[in-house]
Amino acid sequence: MKKWLLLLLGIICFFAVLGFFMSDHFFYRKIIKADNMAVPDDVFKWITTNIPTAKGSNQVPAPYTTPRLAIETKRKLYCDEGSILMATFCYELGYKTRLVDFIGMDSIAHHTILEVFNNGRWKSYDFFNNTQYSTYKEYVSFPLLMVNYRRYPGWYNQLVNHNYFIKKIFLKIRGIDESRYSVKK
Repeated sequence: MKKWLLLLLGIICFFAVLGFFMSDHFFYRKIIKADNMAVPDDVFKWITTNIPTAKGSNQVPAPYTTPRLAIETKRKLYCDEGSILMATFCYELGYKTRLVDFIGMDSIAHHTILEVFNNGRWKSYDFFNNTQYSTYKEYVSFPLLMVNYRRYPGWYNQLVNHNYFIKKIFLKIRGIDESRYSVKK
């Protein structure tokens, strides 16, 4: 019994360590280091320079893709996807982030931006419209019912970003096949 327990413990440790070193976390850290990103403004500049928006395109929104896949496939991103990508990088830099959904009178989120807690206050970034530090009124061009704040990344996002195997298991459970979003080279 003791041998089986030690073997199981060894497999779990191997799974955790190898999964961490193969994780998306290191992919993001590599980009952050290569592009000398240190503050949210650096992240915003990198993302708006390197990642295209889906503004004006007829691209169908993906039900879920990881931030890493969005970068690797150079996928055009919608407002929420760009905000999630930026939040991921800012989190890697040690900043607290939240997504801000602007809910219309029809109870649907019509736009999402990112807020980053920096120097004692929340600062806004709108990937889709390439603006920052604006007031909510400047982001909304529709009758606004409410503003909804969502903490990001949550525990789920942290798990999938920090362990390759956990990410693959969760994507499989959720029925998500990232290979269908890949771009042919």
